[in-house]
Amino acid sequence: MWRHPWKNLEHWWLSRHATQLTLQLRQRNVYTLPTPAGLMFTALLLVLLVASVNYQLSLGYGLTFLLMGSGLVSMLMTERQLAGLHLSMQQAPAGYCGGSVAVLIELHETAGRMHRSVGLRFETHAQETWVDVFPNTTLSVALQVPAPRRGIHILPTLRIESRYPYGLLRAWSIWRPATPIIVWPHPEQPTPPWPMRITPSSPQTLPRPADDTRERDMDTDDLRPYRHGDAPRKLAWKATARSLAQGGLPLSREAPPPSQSYHHTQPMLFDWADTADLHDPEARLQRLCAWIEHAHPSAYGLTLPGQPTLNPAEGAEHHRRCLDALARMP
Repeated sequence: MWRHPWKNLEHWWLSRHATQLTLQLRQRNVYTLPTPAGLMFTALLLVLLVASVNYQLSLGYGLTFLLMGSGLVSMLMTERQLAGLHLSMQQAPAGYCGGSVAVLIELHETAGRMHRSVGLRFETHAQETWVDVFPNTTLSVALQVPAPRRGIHILPTLRIESRYPYGLLRAWSIWRPATPIIVWPHPEQPTPPWPMRITPSSPQTLPRPADDTRERDMDTDDLRPYRHGDAPRKLAWKATARSLAQGGLPLSREAPPPSQSYHHTQPMLFDWADTADLHDPEARLQRLCAWIEHAHPSAYGLTLPGQPTLNPAEGAEHHRRCLDALARMP
């Protein structure tokens, strides 16, 4: 027990902050500590006080207590930058394995005052995002989290802090979100052929119209979050501009493989057995993910062992359900 005192202390500290879906910052869960600049400021006050006492300097007393009063006022102001904020997340963040997941944190101002220089970061990351929150408003902040492995993961602890106004003190708090992060398998590249039972010569298929970049740039069903390695020509520039203006991520167009430029008028049902030629379970999930990506927005379904069958359907919500099912596979 005593070999790792800091780890034991950290475990005790985290046990006192249970996971929560939301966090309301109040005076009792906001902590204030001096920064290195604050410690130097305190040492300066002591030197000024000793010099004033030793030399009986009236102006020295005045300067010392003026600076001391400013420091005490800044303590209250620093703590008030966090107290009154309410943090939440709308839905479980999700993304593809090997990239990063955008976690959207919503800051709700409930105290009716301005909150300046509020910093947010996950404890596993050194990069911090600083924002100002206006009275009685809601601000969305996107933080990136690496997604090295597929599955359902716990979000790292979020640290919220402020050093306003003088940087002498640091008010901070932590939030352990109960909302999980969902990491989907990365689609197989290059895109594999369709299963043998789904062929271009099948009577359930019709020729797909020629690729119209302008029309598909405006069709949100053909868009997905940008993945590292996407060619610049796949970027949906207009949709990306709208997404970035709303605090979102760049968007790429999703197109079918050149050799399979056709469109199914009948629903497709992808089955785990369709990937029997692959022995690695992760490779099988990646292939199913690639088929789902290229079948969207047409109607398709998914059958996985140990999970309920997802009947063929269309739309972004069904697309998300299928990808989530792949992420939950053991």
